[in-house]
Formats: sequence, C-alpha cells, structure tokens
Amino acid sequence: MLDWSRAKNLVFDLDNTLYDSSTLLFNKIEVRMNQFIRRLLNVDEIQAHKIQKDYYRDYGTTLKGLVKCNGINPDNFLEYVHDIDASELQQCRRLATQLQKLPHQKYVYTNGSVVHAKNILTAMGAWTLFSGIFDIKQANFQAKPYTLSYQLFCQQFDLKPEHCIFIEDMSENLLPAADLGMQTVLIRTPSTRSMQYADDLRVHLHVDSVHEFLMQAELMLSI
Repeated sequence: MLDWSRAKNLVFDLDNTLYDSSTLLFNKIEVRMNQFIRRLLNVDEIQAHKIQKDYYRDYGTTLKGLVKCNGINPDNFLEYVHDIDASELQQCRRLATQLQKLPHQKYVYTNGSVVHAKNILTAMGAWTLFSGIFDIKQANFQAKPYTLSYQLFCQQFDLKPEHCIFIEDMSENLLPAADLGMQTVLIRTPSTRSMQYADDLRVHLHVDSVHEFLMQAELMLSI
C-alpha cells in the first residue's frame, strides 16, 4: 500500500510504462538499435542482436556499452534509435484525461532522450501535463538503476524522495528509488527480466497498467 498523505510528486518511467508494452512500440527502438550496431560494426543481424543484448547486460544500457567499447557519440545514437513513428499512441488519450484529475506534480524519468519523451507524450496528448522531463543526458549518461542518477533527478527538480511515488516497468529500477525514500509502483509486464525483483519488499505496489494505478490514485484521493 502507498501512503498518499506524503505524496506530492508522481515520477513516471516512459517506455512500457506510460504506454502499454503490448503496443510493441519499444520493439521499434530495439530494431533501430540493431540497425545502428550493424552499420557501425559491419556485422549481420544476428551478431548485432547479440552485441546489443550483451552490452545491455554488462553495462546497463546499450548506449553505455557502445560508448565504452566503441567510442560512439551518444547524441548520434539517441537521435537514430528514437527516430520512430509514435502516431499509434494517438489512440491512447485516456492517459491525459486521468493525469489531469490528479493534483500532483508529474515528471518523466527516462533512460531515453527528451526528444523521444516529447514525441511519445505529444502523441498521447499529455506533453503539457508534465512539470519536467529527466533524460539520460541530464543524468550524465548514468542510467537507472545507478543511484547517482536518482540523486541527480531529485536535485534537478529540487524534490524530496519521500514526497515522490515512482512508477516503473523494470523492477530493478525501483530498488534504488525505494532506498532513497521514494514509494514505488511496478507495472507488471510479461518480461522475465523486468519482473526479476518483483517480490522485493522495496516494491510497494503492483499494478497491471498505468491506468490501473491512476484509477487507484483517484479513488484514494476521493476518500
């Protein structure tokens, strides 16, 4: 259960959180990642996929692996992989309606880019509802779940962790947030890796979608 009496800020992950993983939109990003690697390293699709997964496993993000091992310009990577069509999310306007009902300050905290966040949120009609976007560049490329990244997020917007509820689809990313004092909400997905720490006591609430969480929030605030 969450303590809504101390919640002032709602902090949302972006991909597979603010939109449902069933849209397969993130698959488009993964395809672009593999295309980038294929062109950069002159490898085939199978090799590119393996490199992408190895970097993600070993470095936390594909980007960090490419910077460490291949010396790429991170801006070039982010621009390329996030150049996707998000128009299918225009049918997901329910999110904006739900967010407007809640008085809290709302933030996006993503391992992607601000440009990508704007593309997604604009398609969903929710761009103007957020007080701030914190991306991988503002985190000095220290991606979630590195503790420093969360500290930089709070510093950026002058937020106290104990006043934040953090909503994510990657259970691993919730643990440092809880350690800092945030309340945490896990969006359940079919991904085994995403649910790896779902049973950890630092995951305070489980829901099947962001819409379920927002409905619960509206209900609790009406009591």
